[in-house]
Amino acid sequence: MTNEKMQGKNNCIWWLTVGITVALVLACLSVAILVPSPYQESYVGELEWKLQHLEETEGQRVIVIGGSAAAFGMDSAMVEACLNDTASFGEDIPRPDDLTDSNCSLHAVDDSGALSHVSVVNFGMYGGLGNQVMLELADAEIRSGDVVILMPEMNAQSWSDYFGPTYYLQGLAEHPKYFFRLSDSYKGQVIGTLPRFALDKVRRLGSPYVPEETDVYRRNSFNAYGDVDTNLAGTNVMPDGVDTVTPVDFSEELLDSAFVETSNTYATKWQKRGATVYFSYCPLNGLAISDENEMERFHSALQEKLTYPVLGKPADSVLDTVHFYDTNFHLNQDGRAYYTYEMLKNLKAATGDSRYTIRPQEWLAGRDEQQVPTEPRALHSVGSSEMADFTWVETSQGIRITGVTDAGRKAQSLVIPEAVDEVPVISVSDGIFTACKDLREIHVEVRSAEQITVGQGLLDGTWAQVYVPQASLEAYRLNYFWSTYGDRLHGEE
Repeated sequence: MTNEKMQGKNNCIWWLTVGITVALVLACLSVAILVPSPYQESYVGELEWKLQHLEETEGQRVIVIGGSAAAFGMDSAMVEACLNDTASFGEDIPRPDDLTDSNCSLHAVDDSGALSHVSVVNFGMYGGLGNQVMLELADAEIRSGDVVILMPEMNAQSWSDYFGPTYYLQGLAEHPKYFFRLSDSYKGQVIGTLPRFALDKVRRLGSPYVPEETDVYRRNSFNAYGDVDTNLAGTNVMPDGVDTVTPVDFSEELLDSAFVETSNTYATKWQKRGATVYFSYCPLNGLAISDENEMERFHSALQEKLTYPVLGKPADSVLDTVHFYDTNFHLNQDGRAYYTYEMLKNLKAATGDSRYTIRPQEWLAGRDEQQVPTEPRALHSVGSSEMADFTWVETSQGIRITGVTDAGRKAQSLVIPEAVDEVPVISVSDGIFTACKDLREIHVEVRSAEQITVGQGLLDGTWAQVYVPQASLEAYRLNYFWSTYGDRLHGEE
């Protein structure tokens, strides 16, 4: 074969490859954009509605940007009521005399000289999606007069440039305009995830994810502001009231993270537009604070690192464990009011607002209660003799699996039951499978992903795959804790 023919053949192969690649990309894009999302009722299905609320809310706004700590931590209706003097008190709570004092720099003045309404937008979403991407998505909507509060969770992932492209696509694939708000790095990750996401969408045609009525992590748990507002998150469900696998982090390493530089950049940009930007510590479980001195040192150093002001001190965000739900950052229904009260006091102090701040007890007394399904479900239980592969402790709330025994470390397959002697299994500690060199399969028999919590290091040191009940597979893949392991989760009958 002559060189000319060889060159021509190579050119044909090259163009054929390019054509096939382009066709596949276009096919994936078409499926991702045009096929109805099966995730509309999931937790991340809320993202498009948060963006819509941000885009459509007029007038002066208080915008809270962060992860799920912001979503679970804010009572936006309480903020609006306090800033707009529209509080509704319980029958036995007297209305303070100074509540109508209008000395508040947050209120804008319209052309008629009247004070305009202040609206609240909760733009907190999910650590698995990432924190920096929320800044990128919000950027185009920040305008003059806005008060922006940045509220990352106190852990390494929230302060990094971590991005979860799968969750982005689950929430926004049908809205391609938001893709162009992303940084080039994130765009590349989204494009790389498209083929698998498109295939998953096709596979789920006609079978959308429908969360259980008792599942907190679903779109219906959000109110119109973007707050998680449900009495399903009514009490602390953590073993001993604290999440030991994801502690509150005030280490110096966070100060050198991507969040500091990125947030400074956005804060400067937004301030030039006429917005005001603050940092606020997210809700912090008091039982998860191991060193108060470290917390204060971090606060002093953070004030020097940030080019925009910090609201209050970290101690203002530390609440009693009774106010939390399922992580050291997620508040339960009543806890939101206690955190919002402290945040409001700090915001008012920063803006020169001397009016009365609604107290949590006053606000909760005037709030309508929500009906919560309470019918218990029978558990599939095993005897304690069948737990020979694990070390575990029983708490007042359930069984915590804390380690693997010598016998378990030699196994190729391990089974985590739904209950032991009728007591539910509620958590598995991080890193317990590290020494299990032969482990190939972990079978989790718990039917409700909400029942059992895990940390981000559950599968450290092992390549084992995780098998859950087939009917619960989607719930696990979309669960706040288990979604980290989505690509290693499989269903079984």
